[in-house]
Amino acid sequence: MFYKFCWVVVRAFFCLIFRVSVVGLENVPEKGGAVIVANHLSYLDPPLIGAMLRRPIRFMAKKELFRFKPFAWLIRTLGAFPVDRGSVDRAAIREAIDTVSSGSLLGIFPEGGRSKDGRLQQGHAGAALVAIKTGVPVVPVGILGLGRNSAGQGLRRQIRLVIGEPLIPPPQTSDKLDRASLAIFTDDIMKAIADLIA
Repeated sequence: MFYKFCWVVVRAFFCLIFRVSVVGLENVPEKGGAVIVANHLSYLDPPLIGAMLRRPIRFMAKKELFRFKPFAWLIRTLGAFPVDRGSVDRAAIREAIDTVSSGSLLGIFPEGGRSKDGRLQQGHAGAALVAIKTGVPVVPVGILGLGRNSAGQGLRRQIRLVIGEPLIPPPQTSDKLDRASLAIFTDDIMKAIADLIA
């Protein structure tokens, strides 16, 4: 109920302040787990994606966002959970795997942080790892129009969300993760995002 209330409020905010267009919404599975990945330009990226999707989504968020207790309560209530970007955060990975295994959507920004120049940065392997471990699809999203260097910074500027076709992870043939497959799939994810924002 609280998520739905926030969804309505945030969606109204984006539609009033910006001109938002969404392409490819049909590429988000109607049910079942999936990893939603996107380029990261602005603090507005997570609420934008959450407000434009029809299904609730849980975001993996940097642990620094959880220091201010009222804000931490808010984002936790909306499903976010912290990740320590400075280490291999096994607890966050387990939470991510549990999220998609239970049939929910998981949001990850594979660059690991906001791009300062608007260009796509090197991708981290977290999204690919979760997808390979669980077999769920990865849905790439390109965000255009946000960020410091975006054109048209005025009121009601155009924001475009382009959702690509799901990427199916390579099958895991043993309990031990194939690092070559992980690296290749990570590159595939980043290329899919790059193609959407080109």
